[in-house]
Amino acid sequence: MLAKVAVIDDNEELTDVLAKILTEAGYNVITHNTVQFINFLQAEKPDIVLLDIWFDQDDLGKQLAQAFHQHDELRHIPVILMSSDNEVANYADKVNADAYLEKPFEMQELFMLLKHVSKTAH
Repeated sequence: MLAKVAVIDDNEELTDVLAKILTEAGYNVITHNTVQFINFLQAEKPDIVLLDIWFDQDDLGKQLAQAFHQHDELRHIPVILMSSDNEVANYADKVNADAYLEKPFEMQELFMLLKHVSKTAH
């Protein structure tokens, strides 16, 4: 089994599709679709977090990405930000995310990033 990946996005269809594809590729996948995910992550202890930065057309995901790295229990977990916002690269740099994906993205790109952050984790 590959890494445990938490997919956090308010788009349930996207989280379902990503969960199916990643599970078929051998990843252990957990999903969450609300902004109340800090307690969820503390309980589930994923190896990697894939986080959308927009929730219901609000940039709350950006704020949560920034807060994520301030939690002692979570700061060591690599975070891959994803968004259809073409500024996702700038924001990923601003909050010290480990990587980013601009939606729509190719699954091969996601797999490469997951491998990369898995190698650099901890």
